[in-house]
Amino acid sequence: MRQVRVTDDSGKHIERVFLGQPFRVTCLYEVRKRLTDVVLEVGISTPDGIRLATALSSDGGGPLMQLEPGMHEITAELDLALLPHPQYVVDVAMHLLSGLTVDWVERAVQFAALNVAERGADTYPWHTVRGYVRPKARWFAPAPVRK
Repeated sequence: MRQVRVTDDSGKHIERVFLGQPFRVTCLYEVRKRLTDVVLEVGISTPDGIRLATALSSDGGGPLMQLEPGMHEITAELDLALLPHPQYVVDVAMHLLSGLTVDWVERAVQFAALNVAERGADTYPWHTVRGYVRPKARWFAPAPVRK
């Protein structure tokens, strides 16, 4: 692994993500010999190593990768609503389906998450943040309870 970058959906390098903003992790790999049945991993963690999310290139039935010798740029787009924190880190790995880990880099790059959305009025209104990820949720209107 030669380089890891966090970018927006246009490929522009970013150091902060807005609330609810999908972002991309782009890895530049130098492959020295042909690799088959490759699974790539991107993890989002806290600086002290608590893994918050893991994405594998094989998730959802994604195909195993075949990599020929040379340089390869591989990008994963993560649709993960991170709650505001000054520092998240990206961990990246390359595995073979056999279980062999070819490359593993913890804390390859760091970035922050903001408490406001890039567009619209969405915010995280409090200074104290509980948790790290905001799941998609659907809330229902209160219903009176009859005795």
